[in-house]
Amino acid sequence: MSNDFKCFIGLHKDEIHKELEVKDKNNNVVGLNVVSKCTNCGRIKSVFIPTDIDYVQNSSTRVNQK
Repeated sequence: MSNDFKCFIGLHKDEIHKELEVKDKNNNVVGLNVVSKCTNCGRIKSVFIPTDIDYVQNSSTRVNQK
């Protein structure tokens, strides 16, 4: 199976392009944003990985209260 067809059906070959720290308004690190890029087609994907569970729980509470 060719790499182009694999990308067409969603089986990308990703490599990590950047890892960025995510900070809140008080400059505390609350997570990590991992940016990956497919080596064949160039598709870019971003995933947020929370590292501070208290921040995630508090932010979901604020969203639900609006």
